[in-house]
Amino acid sequence: MGFFDKIKQAKESMTAENIKAGWSAGMSSVANQMSNPARAAANVPKLQAYGAELQRIQSVGIRGTGVVQSLTPIPGAEQLDPNLDWMAVHTEITLPGRPAYLAANNQLVPRLTAHLYAAGTRHNVAVDPADPNAYTFTE
Repeated sequence: MGFFDKIKQAKESMTAENIKAGWSAGMSSVANQMSNPARAAANVPKLQAYGAELQRIQSVGIRGTGVVQSLTPIPGAEQLDPNLDWMAVHTEITLPGRPAYLAANNQLVPRLTAHLYAAGTRHNVAVDPADPNAYTFTE
């Protein structure tokens, strides 16, 4: 997906319902965190570790493209933030000079942008050279 395609996709997603949903979700997140600050504080190290792993993969990863095959919520997964869901993500990965393959991993996906990762959508990816199933979406 090229730059202008991404702009068009973002513009199309800016409907009144999505904007309202974003506002509601954001306010819900703030309300949930304020109602239980100890829980929110306990999740900070977990979210930071997850973010650090994504940054590591992006810095050392092999760049390629991925086409999402499926994005499925994981029932019973620990909710670290009211606006993020753990999803089982299956993506067909294509790396330079290598045959395409299906990779599966679990990722935290913001509820407001989950629709951008629907089956069939194409994204840039970075893949951990040591683990072909460890990948992250990049831009």
